[in-house]
Amino acid sequence: SQAVALDDPAALLERVAQTMPLLGFLEGPQCSGFYHRSGVMQLGEATVSCSRHAPIEIGFGDCAFSTLILPLSGNAQVRTDGHRLSLQGGPMAAYLPGAAFTASTDTFEEVMICLDRRRLAETASSLVGRFGNASSFAPQFQHTLLVDGSGLSQQADLLNHLHLALRLVEAPLLQPAAGLKAALLEDLVYRLAAAIVCPAAAQGHEQPLPHAS
Repeated sequence: SQAVALDDPAALLERVAQTMPLLGFLEGPQCSGFYHRSGVMQLGEATVSCSRHAPIEIGFGDCAFSTLILPLSGNAQVRTDGHRLSLQGGPMAAYLPGAAFTASTDTFEEVMICLDRRRLAETASSLVGRFGNASSFAPQFQHTLLVDGSGLSQQADLLNHLHLALRLVEAPLLQPAAGLKAALLEDLVYRLAAAIVCPAAAQGHEQPLPHAS
């Protein structure tokens, strides 16, 4: 309901630069008509944005927060810190810890959640319980990660629950009670994001789970 539709690239540059360290932007070579429709909402310390846009090539500088990208439709190539991630609409997510990145997309729709790394580590620690130590989880949130949520897995369940939680962001019931319900949703988003990036925490372990042989 709060989405803004733009057909002027200059207007998009101004809008994006308000929340992200924008370095450069180009219309995609296959773009037949520029458009960008997006909505941005603040959920406590987390910024949630959803956008649908024509093919673009865009670059961002280093930032102090992490970004969790949930692709809804289309395809995108993301390059960051020596990694190249292929995103496509479906049950998957890309976690970017704050390093500069570039993205090249076709017609693409995605949700981006900007999160505080310190709070993610603290949330992962809380999932373990009273024996959890936030400092032991901090390194888990400093690396780029592509999460595959296809098939029957814990990651698939977590991603599905995160999508369900995000549908509540604009729910009328979140408005009363002095923002209390919105704060609870923010906490839920942090818990789900922490568990998606660090599944060991969701299973009560401080160390990463060993890879299946």
